[in-house]
Amino acid sequence: MHEPMNPIGISVVIPLYNKAGTLARAIDSVLTQNYTPLELVVVDDGSTDDSADIATAYGVRLILLHQENSGPSAARNRGVRASRHSLLHFLDADDELLPGALTAHAHCRTLRPEVTLSLGSFRKQMDTQSIQDEILSQRGVDLERVDNIHFQSGFNAGYMLDVMSGAICVNRDLFDAVDGFDEQLRCWEITDFLLRAQLRRPLVGIIDTLTATVHPDTENSQFDRMRDQTTYLSRYAHKLLDHLDEIPGDQHEKLLRPVRHFLFMLWSSGALYEFKRLAVRACPRLPTGNRPTKLCAYSKLPLPVLRLLHTLRMPHPS
Repeated sequence: MHEPMNPIGISVVIPLYNKAGTLARAIDSVLTQNYTPLELVVVDDGSTDDSADIATAYGVRLILLHQENSGPSAARNRGVRASRHSLLHFLDADDELLPGALTAHAHCRTLRPEVTLSLGSFRKQMDTQSIQDEILSQRGVDLERVDNIHFQSGFNAGYMLDVMSGAICVNRDLFDAVDGFDEQLRCWEITDFLLRAQLRRPLVGIIDTLTATVHPDTENSQFDRMRDQTTYLSRYAHKLLDHLDEIPGDQHEKLLRPVRHFLFMLWSSGALYEFKRLAVRACPRLPTGNRPTKLCAYSKLPLPVLRLLHTLRMPHPS
């Protein structure tokens, strides 16, 4: 793999909240990358453990910022604003980059300079007995391959669903064009970002080589804490519906599947205003064969009637 004479600079941004047990592994995985020019920005999002002290010990090898707890989107955006390179790579504080990850993303742009978003395949590792490799090119269609990198032209929902932040490398101009991560989302923010990025620039570079290892944190997971919050799932669902007409029709069913699930969650939780508001928009767009008939019928009722039905603990609609 031949690198350009003047390689493009990469800034890696790590949002940090109470990850003292894994932070050093994440930082070391960046600082040991065989790539220059490189900078690392760590944004302490109001940690209450020893995370900030661990980051401070690295001295000038990284940039450390502090803010009140505002969520991962705000932390990533803050890190980007403080960074200086034209390529942006993200990594969560409990995950790690694998050797050669940054070189692979840069090489992607050497092969196709018009690429402004690249995604690296990654490994999910719960423990030594539970390992799953996500080779992202397997989600694609009609891919062009050069070296170990595929190029996908056109929107593909497979490149926004279940993709981890450590897989993402984006050009700063694209990041700015889509206004970065939505700071009103503390959950689904990565999926939302990749949706908007692909719609703006639909050519994506897909790296077959594993570039990161994801270590899901079952005890301190932002996603697990926030995934059932009606505010976030409603906002994400409405944003998806806002963009649905820009997305190829053959991708709709895959994207609407979580929206259908959200309707059940909103009803079950008693968030009836949010349920009705989302159902009115979503039900006409859901595929006929996958449309929850009773649930959609409930959405046509006035809120006082919905509250009565919910109080009477009507059978869960299906």
